[in-house]
Amino acid sequence: MPVNDTLQATGSSFFSLKLIYPQPNTLTVKWELNGSILPGTDTFRNISNSQLQMGINKLTAYVTDTTLLSRSYWPGKGYQFSKSWTIEKNAANVKVHQQLTGRFFYKLYPNPAQEQITLSYENRDGSKQLRYDIMSIDGRLVASGGFEATGDGEQVINLSDLPSGAYLLKLTGKEISVEERFIRK
Repeated sequence: MPVNDTLQATGSSFFSLKLIYPQPNTLTVKWELNGSILPGTDTFRNISNSQLQMGINKLTAYVTDTTLLSRSYWPGKGYQFSKSWTIEKNAANVKVHQQLTGRFFYKLYPNPAQEQITLSYENRDGSKQLRYDIMSIDGRLVASGGFEATGDGEQVINLSDLPSGAYLLKLTGKEISVEERFIRK
């Protein structure tokens, strides 16, 4: 993977992740360029220079595991690691700078839930402003909010205004992009 490389302004850059896969493989990979999700779930990404804006671009790979078999510090809970690169494009060249890897451990419980659901987390990367969106099964935004995630903590989310059914919680913030399904009884 490029690390502080300078490349020609034409062509493309190759980025990859070196992962240790659990057996069975339960990891999911999501790539984002300048805030837009890129198609595909491979552990590598070829970014053509035509995909880049002039100036500063940000590429982030999110690796998530939400199974009971996860190899996290919180067995039985989900975790997400992220790897980011800053890509600077000008008329003459493209410079790539590797950034820190983010670590965020979480659990959403109880599931199924009744009046509220709790997001318990360990944030290993300092304080982050997080936003949550709750989507109905048909893709409508039904609730949203935000909170500051510092260190270890919990955020209780009120579900009393939601009818019974299946929902998707989307949690986003700097270096964090998590989606978790839950049931409201």
